[in-house]
Amino acid sequence: MAKLNIAVAFGGASQEHDVSVVTAQQMMDAVDVRRFDVTPVYCDFQNRMFTGPALRDLARFRPRPPGQTEVEFAWDGGGPCLRTRTGGQRTSIDCVVPACHGPCGEDGRFQGMTECIGIPTTGFSATHSALAMRKDATKALVESVGVNVLPHVAVNQADMRNAPDVVARVEDRIPYPAIVKPANLGSSIGVGVANDRDTLLASIQHVLRLDSFALVEPRVNNLEEYNV
Repeated sequence: MAKLNIAVAFGGASQEHDVSVVTAQQMMDAVDVRRFDVTPVYCDFQNRMFTGPALRDLARFRPRPPGQTEVEFAWDGGGPCLRTRTGGQRTSIDCVVPACHGPCGEDGRFQGMTECIGIPTTGFSATHSALAMRKDATKALVESVGVNVLPHVAVNQADMRNAPDVVARVEDRIPYPAIVKPANLGSSIGVGVANDRDTLLASIQHVLRLDSFALVEPRVNNLEEYNV
């Protein structure tokens, strides 16, 4: 059986850019080379895409190895491909594996681009990616089919014009200490613990500098975490 040509996309305009680079390297190191040929595709902080052999060397990212070739995903007479922005040289691909973390990689925008072009992409569709990226929306969906979730309060910048009302809404549902975190970012970005009203408001304002919505939930003691 012929090998499949896989493009692994990583990086991107995200607070979790560096974590994504590490994820992609670990993924590419684990590939069964008898079945797959892998092409690394690095997305910089402007979401421009590059490829080249030096992208397989984690030690050379400062933040990107020099001498890479800028590329774009495309579909031509030969099917899905990576095409150089200068010269139009193509590399056939069978599939894209997004290894991005956070915005522009997990939130559906990258998936929407590949869907519009017609390139097969692993993982969620653009619609499902966008839904799963928003924690409060995901909780509402899974709760509707019987999954137990923690109570929460979502707060945006407009809500903070009436800070006493925000405090009242939170204290009506959430005991202290409370966890305050972005609704749309990664699992650890911007997360804080609020032990009283002052730290609650400070934590919400901090999160709203990173994201459009803050999520306030009760802290879970003796938490056991599962990565699937």
